[in-house]
Amino acid sequence: MPSRSRIIKFSALLAALMMMLSACSTAQPGEGGDEPRLIEDGKLVVAMSGEYRPFSYWDGGQLTGFDYEIAQALADEMGLELVAETAGFSTLVEGTASGRYDMLVASTTPTEERARQVDFANGYYSSGAQLYVADGQQCESIESVRGGSIGVASGTTYETYLRDNGITDNVRTYESDITALQDAATGRLDGALTDQLVGAHQIEEAGLSLVPCGDRLTTETQSPAVAKGNPLLGEVNVALQAIIDNGTYAEISTKYFGEDISPQIDNAPVEEVMNAAEGQEGPGFGELFVKYIPTFVKAAGLTLAITAVALVIAVVIGGVIAAMNMSGIAPLRWIATAYIGLIRGTPLIAQLFVLYFGLTSLVLLSGFWAGVIALAVHNSAYIAEIIRSGFGSVPKGLVEASRSLGMSRGQALTKVQVPLATRAILPVLGSQFIIAVKDSSLVAFIGMGELFRTAQNMAAAEYSPLSAYLTVSVYYLIIVLLLTGAVTLLERRLNLNKKGAKA
Repeated sequence: MPSRSRIIKFSALLAALMMMLSACSTAQPGEGGDEPRLIEDGKLVVAMSGEYRPFSYWDGGQLTGFDYEIAQALADEMGLELVAETAGFSTLVEGTASGRYDMLVASTTPTEERARQVDFANGYYSSGAQLYVADGQQCESIESVRGGSIGVASGTTYETYLRDNGITDNVRTYESDITALQDAATGRLDGALTDQLVGAHQIEEAGLSLVPCGDRLTTETQSPAVAKGNPLLGEVNVALQAIIDNGTYAEISTKYFGEDISPQIDNAPVEEVMNAAEGQEGPGFGELFVKYIPTFVKAAGLTLAITAVALVIAVVIGGVIAAMNMSGIAPLRWIATAYIGLIRGTPLIAQLFVLYFGLTSLVLLSGFWAGVIALAVHNSAYIAEIIRSGFGSVPKGLVEASRSLGMSRGQALTKVQVPLATRAILPVLGSQFIIAVKDSSLVAFIGMGELFRTAQNMAAAEYSPLSAYLTVSVYYLIIVLLLTGAVTLLERRLNLNKKGAKA
């Protein structure tokens, strides 16, 4: 029985993969020696997000900001050349732990989970979490939005704060704070939670109609970080104290905040976290896989819902465009050709962002419907070409023969062209459906909690991107295999009908 054989092979493959990953996830980078470990001699590779005004951001193609200038001052003090690199905030801790970066300077709050991955230096500023809401919204404290939808940047401590304090489980995660703040300003969210300094600066810069709700919720100290056991930590602490003592820190701080904020630095939380995390190890792949099953199953349901609705709409639109393209009326063919060229010539992520962010003044689409419409429109252009080529594959002689036997044009279409075209279309259409399932991962960038966003949140929370992204790959693989099996069964049914008709 081939189907049972495939299931057994697939189960064995998954089991072997999990065992391999469990072994890999416990591996630690090599340690040893008293000299600071640097990726390249004479250079200090420092990671930051580049999306966190006023701490690190791009200005005219140049990376700048408070974090950047502090990193530059530390590198100068240590006699090293600064090499600044940017990446998504949720990936920075793991990147530092794995040796991709020498040091992390990205307004990162030390937590026990993070301290199991990296060593934190002394703090370089203290701030805290602030809730921002739309101007005019009645909000006296965070209790005013209890149970509501609140946006945060992925990988920050704010999601944990909201859940642990019972504020809300309806947390939307974004790649950057500014995106969460923009959605709060449009009314898609009840509020956005971010650092007080960051929020105030970004709201002013972007001209958003947002105001703080209540007082600052927490006081947090942000620290540079290096890989576990790297003697570079001691040099960072010495350099940090030096730039505070010689006035370099005060000069940088005054430039961005109008005052020297070094007296506000509180190192007690950093020491407490590092002591608590000493000797602890994070969970392995198997433990994380089991822990996140309910979360991923829920996310898979959202992925399938978005994809299914989008594909139904895409097939309808694609059929209409294909009919126009095969029409004898020239203007209809021109419109269809232009539509297909425009949609296939622009990336899906750009179409999604135009719908979600670009049209807010005309229509305020939810994340679900922005994702559905973008996927539907994008796939409709490809489906239109699949349908057109399928009908083009039907020999004209068969159509002419059916007409000569007395069939009407409609009968020839339904009894000859459609059945034959369907057999040609189905395998290619199945492949397009599979592509659409995987393309649905792009809605993660507008805060939708589907499979890929869930993997990003898992990677950010557990600091194990290998486990997170291989876990989500397993779920996508299962969905694709089920979809492939359904298409194969349908093809077999059509082939059986074909053989029965011949008999």
